[in-house]
Amino acid sequence: MHSLIVTGHSLGAGTAVLIALHFLHQKEDPVCAAKIECIALAPPPVYLSSSPLPPEISERITCYINNHDCVPRLSLGSAAKLVAILRAIDELSFYPGEIAELLTGKSRRADKLRRNAKLTLLRQTVETTTQDEFPYLKHVGRIRFLHRFQMKDLEKQERQGDEEEAEKETEEIDETDDDDEDEETEENEKNDENNVKKNVSTTKKVRRFVVLEQPGTIFSGSVNIIGRMMRDHMGKNYLRAIHNALQNTLRL
Repeated sequence: MHSLIVTGHSLGAGTAVLIALHFLHQKEDPVCAAKIECIALAPPPVYLSSSPLPPEISERITCYINNHDCVPRLSLGSAAKLVAILRAIDELSFYPGEIAELLTGKSRRADKLRRNAKLTLLRQTVETTTQDEFPYLKHVGRIRFLHRFQMKDLEKQERQGDEEEAEKETEEIDETDDDDEDEETEENEKNDENNVKKNVSTTKKVRRFVVLEQPGTIFSGSVNIIGRMMRDHMGKNYLRAIHNALQNTLRL
């Protein structure tokens, strides 16, 4: 039996999902005699149904979503919700530039209470605004979310564990050791601290990826407005993220 893999990136990924769904539903089609699978990178949500897909279809489709990528979160429903939020914010009658000041925190200390009150109003407006004119499309199949995290968080946890073990070992040292050994121990501890600081400075900007399995509806409710939303959508960054996640899996 032959195998057929349908794949694509961005709009091509959404098209690949639709093609795979077409052939997987057409069981009488000769093409369906082959083992069809779909691998979609950064697909927009393209599916809408009140009933879930059967496992024999959903297990043949795998979608990869890279961190803050905006395209997998973009559909008519989420775009209409974004427009509704912007209109609702516009009705709050903030003066020009005030929203930027609120979000960046660049305001005078005397205006702190007023800023907090307006931030609360802005947050409530964003959270409560909805739209029901357009449907929210969904992703199908297995969703693999490429989540990026900074290594400095893991380094901090590892250092805390090492420090606890070092304290236990120090307590077991015989108190009758001479002064020379104590001085040598203090010097080694200082060297260890310097080495840790050097390692932190070199790994501060290192980021790794892990693959998380998510439901198909979690990405289609709203659009992220984040600085990396288009950079995370680029095909080369998907390849880097997948390669990085595979390396981390092999290390484990």
